[in-house]
Amino acid sequence: MPAVRKDVEATLVDRPDVDGATVIDYGAPGPVLALVRPDGFCSGPELRDACAEVLEAAASRITVVLATELPDLADGFPDPESLLAESVYVYRYEPATTETEERVVALWNRILDRSRTGVTDDFLDLGGDSVSAVRVVAEIRNEFGVDVDLMRFFNNPSVRHVAALVDAGRDRGTTG
Repeated sequence: MPAVRKDVEATLVDRPDVDGATVIDYGAPGPVLALVRPDGFCSGPELRDACAEVLEAAASRITVVLATELPDLADGFPDPESLLAESVYVYRYEPATTETEERVVALWNRILDRSRTGVTDDFLDLGGDSVSAVRVVAEIRNEFGVDVDLMRFFNNPSVRHVAALVDAGRDRGTTG
């Protein structure tokens, strides 16, 4: 088992919220899929971040998939696209690509006391709640001069969606 697979698997199976894990490394620049069978509640972004710490420079390659069954690798690695297509809970780090996304990421990291947030991460999966959401909306108003409706925030609580709401509000020159 290559070092990447072995190290990421060891990180995952040592966690109390993980019942089992299988890691598939398709080789750089391909993905590293961490298939995780949770033991109760598991935070996908938290698992992804734990794997990313092990991978360091190759952290962007990690994708965590919460699964009820782990594949038998005796017959080789399954196709990564089919694994991802069949899975409901997939956590992949996607970095900010716009200035607004970068600023919203920084804001969420500060409020949620995180060091790494991707643009597709769900606010609630990251530990956010209604109180911290009110803080985020207030900080957006202070930093961007845009009002984001709390219900619209919760309709799709990802950095990408919230940044789009901010940009739309700034484009209209109104609150939204």
